[in-house]
Amino acid sequence: MSGLDFLVDDLTRIYDEYLSKVDRAVNAFSSRSFSAHDWSSCERLMERFFADINAAVLDPSFAGNAYMARSTFRQVFEPKYGPYPERLVYERIIHGHDGGLNGVIQEAAAVVADTFAERAISNRVDRYLDRQSDGAVRLAASDYLFTFGHLLPKDVTSKGTDYLVPVFGRFLKQHPRLVRKLRNIR
Repeated sequence: MSGLDFLVDDLTRIYDEYLSKVDRAVNAFSSRSFSAHDWSSCERLMERFFADINAAVLDPSFAGNAYMARSTFRQVFEPKYGPYPERLVYERIIHGHDGGLNGVIQEAAAVVADTFAERAISNRVDRYLDRQSDGAVRLAASDYLFTFGHLLPKDVTSKGTDYLVPVFGRFLKQHPRLVRKLRNIR
């Protein structure tokens, strides 16, 4: 097994690990006793949820950390809902739009897992590429094209290794997502 094979397997493992951590936190989270009658009850529930997610994914010391929980809430929902996502998330939970509370939790879990996995994968790929010579990167890109070319778009494979070398890091960083999408085809 080559260094590239180890790297690709490691990237997929990293992605799966984050998905698993978040999934366990979501499954352990209990919202059965939740009754939404005002924003403050929703806010407490979201703080508890995101504190549990942060503790599972980052560090157990973040359990109960309301500041970190609110920060993660904003990182998850601001890109979709804008600078003040609280009201829209609250209305979604209260009125049951887009899956209600369960939809919010599932969406948040997917974004958190993806975000943290993406950072870890990006760091791993950057470390790998920084330690390789130009010739080794070219050889790895050629090996990647040979091994995974059948999964890549025709316009990428037709251009060959010369095209892939300068953007090889971006392809490696997206590889775990590609594998996951292929796994989920039914």
